Amino acid sequence: MIKKFNFYTSFKITLYAFLTAVFLGNCATSNDLKINNKGVVIFTTQTCPYCIDAKKLLKEKQKKIHFKYKEINIEGKDWLKEALLRRTDGIKTVPKIFINGKYIGGFSALKDLDQKGKLDAELKSYSLR
Repeated sequence: MIKKFNFYTSFKITLYAFLTAVFLGNCATSNDLKINNKGVVIFTTQTCPYCIDAKKLLKEKQKKIHFKYKEINIEGKDWLKEALLRRTDGIKTVPKIFINGKYIGGFSALKDLDQKGKLDAELKSYSLR
């Protein structure tokens, strides 16, 4: 079935493309969408137990390594969820954790990095001076 495009459909596609570009790029027009090449960004929901565990691990690491992380709650932000799906190859679960602009995965990936002794090095590469 071929779908006809009208002004509204074209507008939605253009807006979606713009928001996706802002989210995927390092554009400074929206702080909530920005994933910097430096830093830690964690996308969460309020009731997710793995999100809570990931934040606990990051807070524990902050005792040894001076860094900050930005938490973004994706509840009620369907366009952000869609952009994250594209950025993370269709993975629907949270948390979604980015370190220095690179998607590392969820809590299990974060914990795995920590157990292998690689998480500290990743966080130190962003460490605030």
